[in-house]
Amino acid sequence: MYMCYAFKNTGFFNAEKKIIAEITENSGYIAKSVDDNDDPDFNVSMKRGYGGVAIIWKKEINENIKELIDGGNRIQAIHIQQGDKPICLINVYMPSDSKNADIEYKDTLAQIDEMIEKYKDTHEIIVCGDMNGSLDRSSTPHDKILKTFCKEKCIGGNTEKCPVKETFYHQNGMSKGQIDYFLFKSNSEIINKIRQIDVLDTDPENTSDHVPVILTLNSQLKKVREKATTIIAKPKWTDCDHQIYKEVINKDLPKLMQKSKGIIEQDIRNLEKLLHKAGEAAIPKYRRKIKIKSKGKAIWNEQIDKASKQSKNAYKVWRQHGAPQERSNELKIKMTAAKRILRKAQRQAYASQRESTAGKIMKASNADTKLFYKLINMQRKTPLTNTKILKLNEKTAEDGPSIMNIWQEHFQQLATPTIEENFDTEKLELVEIQNNIIESIEREKGQGIDLVNVKEVNKAIEKLKAGKAPDEDGISAEHYKHGMEELTPFIVHSAKFNLNIFGCTNLPKDRDSNTNLKERKRQNITI
Repeated sequence: MYMCYAFKNTGFFNAEKKIIAEITENSGYIAKSVDDNDDPDFNVSMKRGYGGVAIIWKKEINENIKELIDGGNRIQAIHIQQGDKPICLINVYMPSDSKNADIEYKDTLAQIDEMIEKYKDTHEIIVCGDMNGSLDRSSTPHDKILKTFCKEKCIGGNTEKCPVKETFYHQNGMSKGQIDYFLFKSNSEIINKIRQIDVLDTDPENTSDHVPVILTLNSQLKKVREKATTIIAKPKWTDCDHQIYKEVINKDLPKLMQKSKGIIEQDIRNLEKLLHKAGEAAIPKYRRKIKIKSKGKAIWNEQIDKASKQSKNAYKVWRQHGAPQERSNELKIKMTAAKRILRKAQRQAYASQRESTAGKIMKASNADTKLFYKLINMQRKTPLTNTKILKLNEKTAEDGPSIMNIWQEHFQQLATPTIEENFDTEKLELVEIQNNIIESIEREKGQGIDLVNVKEVNKAIEKLKAGKAPDEDGISAEHYKHGMEELTPFIVHSAKFNLNIFGCTNLPKDRDSNTNLKERKRQNITI
């Protein structure tokens, strides 16, 4: 069973939000005050009757609750993750009788209508709160406006399970009526989950002129999945036994030098294996695997989850039938459509996140200076993201190797002269002649470049920055620094086989083979 409390206040101000925090120590809450978006001078008079709404819930269900920033300061909404379809709970404090009440009343209903249209396909919608209008009478303008709205939008209070009973008792002791409701779409599945709706009696301890209205649903919260990710921990080099580390290297390194055939890629692979062997012998719990739980920073929701599964299934079927490339192929069309739906869901989720962040910034600018600047800094930071989809002409790539191939093709096209109508072919021929002359002159000199030596390698290793993350093969600067004297002869030996004046022979295909031992090995794009 989970509990949410939605309430309103006739004059709830920004400065009073801290009171909610004090009385809800074991609960979560969100609130909108009268003066969230108004001039600071508005606070001076502390006027009442202008609005202020909040929703409180038990902390145990924090992971199932998300704030929805729609609506003005009379509307507060949340997303509740439950069952097959989440709930959009809209808490509202409708305008009371005043000079411009009818205009404000219709405007607030228009905001609710906009939210219903926005979430009707993805959520079960519940509207609750002080409607300042009744569905059981027609004595005030608000009663008629509310009835017309509910009739046009097919919304009702489900009177079969909700007793007709006063929820408001005026302080003058003469006026009373039922103006607090839980409202649902008439075709909503959530109606079947209603166990009961209770209107409580007046109580001496209740100082409000409204009595509580309680909705009980036969619903179960959907547990948010926490996926554990396995990572390899960085070795603790402070615990390294340097003597053992060097002994292992000294023992096996001569064998590597004997087996070396001058193929630098193979030499690097063998050296990496030796470094890991030495690390395992010298460092406790070397590169141990640990599981971490996601903190939920990545955007993921029910729509993305559903679209992702459909996209994967469509792709699987397409592959099983030979991966036909014809645009008119039905399987190809279905797979493409599924991908578009997934990307649309992702774009909507990111747009919603940006909108939410903007809303929080606007709120924090008035109430919490520290939070305001924190959010501003988050907005300014450039997120570190990897390319997920890359397109070139008619080709689309979604995995690492395919993306690399498309990049190669792209840069090959850039490097290939395009013979167009206005292309200067004479200049191209002149440049080629000049390049050939320069190459010929350099070859005739017969001067080779100086081979790498021990001093240069040691200097390069010393410049490597310690404490950085290891590369894709688990090798970090510390692997070289802690065995520099032992490793340098092998590195020099391997490098001498591969250098000449115009390039390197037997270069590795997927890594930087430069002899300055860059700690990061990057994929090589051939142009």
